[in-house]
Amino acid sequence: MSDGAEAGTHFLGNLAPAGGTVGSMPILLIELKGKLLFGASGGLWKRDGSESGTELVRGVGPGGDSFEYLQDELFFAAGGDLWRTDGKAAGTYRISGARAGFDPEELTNVGGSLFFSADDGRKGRELWISDGTQAGTAVVADIRPGSEGSHPRHLVELNGIVMFAADDGVHGAELWKSDGTPEGTLLVRDIYPGPSGSSPVGLAEANGHLVFQACDLSGGCEVWESDGTAVGTRRLADMTPGAGSTEFGRGCPDSICRPSFRTVGGLVYFSASPFVAEPAGTELWAIPVASLGGCGNTRLDGGEDCDDGNLVAGDGCSPACHIECGNGVLDPNEECDDGNLSGGDGCSPSCHIECGNGTCQ
Repeated sequence: MSDGAEAGTHFLGNLAPAGGTVGSMPILLIELKGKLLFGASGGLWKRDGSESGTELVRGVGPGGDSFEYLQDELFFAAGGDLWRTDGKAAGTYRISGARAGFDPEELTNVGGSLFFSADDGRKGRELWISDGTQAGTAVVADIRPGSEGSHPRHLVELNGIVMFAADDGVHGAELWKSDGTPEGTLLVRDIYPGPSGSSPVGLAEANGHLVFQACDLSGGCEVWESDGTAVGTRRLADMTPGAGSTEFGRGCPDSICRPSFRTVGGLVYFSASPFVAEPAGTELWAIPVASLGGCGNTRLDGGEDCDDGNLVAGDGCSPACHIECGNGVLDPNEECDDGNLSGGDGCSPSCHIECGNGTCQ
């Protein structure tokens, strides 16, 4: 424990069996009802903050990859099963029915339902849902029929649905969504047509939009966004022009090399190494949250005058989705428009009347 100073930082004790020298390897530290819960030495432990306040809640087997809150309790994977706990021994129990090799992963709370991936030994690894009870724990959809499974990964909540990457055996690993029903589990967009797939990774929610890395044939691997629809799923920027790919997390260990997108103060931050004339080092980049969605998705959203499906200037619709000067049509906020962007002809490049025609603006 620590009070933030070196002198106030203390070893709390060896939780390994018989005080072994390997260590208990505490993982997944999380707060529940004013106490610290964590996994260590094959058990679920809790601590109340006092010098002697560490105690074993229950032996549950080796820990999984996450805790997740649901219904004021914690759900977690351990010993290949799905568990729930209220922080007490009597309130800690298995809800997955002790299925061999079940191995739930990526527990994600979406609107009060727990989504995760698991393998029931028959369908392979697929998307599952639970209401916190054994009877209410079931596979959502058999995305890839047969025993191989679609291997849902990178689960994240977006506006009341779960977004994830999965491979249906036809399209390769692509972006999917689910509302928790078989009919509501759908491929969002086939970004990279064919069996290779676009391999979406690093899925993160940012102000009601999804940001992630994906690869397509024309742009390589770049930053993409989605609102959960095909038309609203698009590449945000071609940081490495053409079919070349931008590297995310370049030079990092494999265990942490997936893109990491974090939203702070109106910006989505990430690290990347684009390749232009020559390789560049990995640096910090940012995307304005305000630029997500809307402009460039071919749909006329609020605050837009036009949307031609791209973010290119000079084609009549600006990168901010406002009608550009020079299209020969007198649009709002224009005093003139003579169909060009030349100066000295009476109508300026910004579509305002020029001095020299008897009126000086």
